Amino acid sequence: MKSPMTTLCYIERNDSYLMMHRIKKKHDVNAGKWIGVGGHFETGESPEDCLLREVKEETGLTLLSWRFRGIVTFSQEGFGTEYMCLYTADEFEGKFHDCEEGIMEWVPKSHLMELNLWEGDKIFLKLLKDEEPFFSLKLSYKEDELVEVSLNGKELNGEAIITHPDSLFIEQNTTIFSTSIANNITMFKPDSAERIEDTIDRSGLKEWFQRNGADVKKEIEKSKINLSGGEQKRLDFARALMKEHAQLLLFDEPTSGLDSYHAKNIMNQICGMNDISIVVATHDLTRENMMKFDRIYVIDNGKVALSGKPEEIIQSSIYKRLKQGESQDVYAT
Repeated sequence: MKSPMTTLCYIERNDSYLMMHRIKKKHDVNAGKWIGVGGHFETGESPEDCLLREVKEETGLTLLSWRFRGIVTFSQEGFGTEYMCLYTADEFEGKFHDCEEGIMEWVPKSHLMELNLWEGDKIFLKLLKDEEPFFSLKLSYKEDELVEVSLNGKELNGEAIITHPDSLFIEQNTTIFSTSIANNITMFKPDSAERIEDTIDRSGLKEWFQRNGADVKKEIEKSKINLSGGEQKRLDFARALMKEHAQLLLFDEPTSGLDSYHAKNIMNQICGMNDISIVVATHDLTRENMMKFDRIYVIDNGKVALSGKPEEIIQSSIYKRLKQGESQDVYAT
């Protein structure tokens, strides 16, 4: 009989967590979900013994530094109650190996809420992000639905502390997962092949298939994609296009690394998105691009040096200096 005590660890590197996509193990209660690294206590183990053993078994890594962040009590109808010791770790050594329970990926913390996570996991990940002092969290489920949340003995509305993915930040550095182009676009969430194909076409990624002599319908589910820098930018934009319910999109240098043709195409696509607020940080200061936005903010040393309508900014002396290469950031909305 398994112990009701478990550990779960989020290993950190470069502002990313090592996450396991549970898609290998049969009859897995976590099937299809993304979780950290951990498992059940064995007889005679302390929490740290279990932590170190599970990390070693599942990843091949030896932890050198870790933090005990809290206790999470899981209660689920039909499965009883488990008590999880929650850790983060930021120093390790050893050679990484594959895990028989799932596929490991380094996922930027800014992308976590886009993954298929348990609702309760979103809550304690938010607590970790906010550097909450050592906490006791109780999560009660009815089947897959989270029905009760208590933090340090006080009942909470879980919805109030989960960061919902109603906004999307598209960073300069694209995260590429070692899986199919379809999964990379949808962030592993089920969607229709027709919608994915349409997104590939609109984002310009169709050229990747043409360049590789591949058929979109046959290849979108295949793995081991290899994208150029410009194609990675188009992948980011494809992810934004799939974000149906987002209220805000933030783009950081979306045309960086693109040739003029594709840069113009991507900017036109961004500015053509309806019923959504868009913020773009850019050094692409052509008049044509500037005039696509409603308002421009020029940031100098962390402060707003100038703001106004595009035509006002273009006529300013600051804009002339920017065109000459002075290093100030421009935010367009």
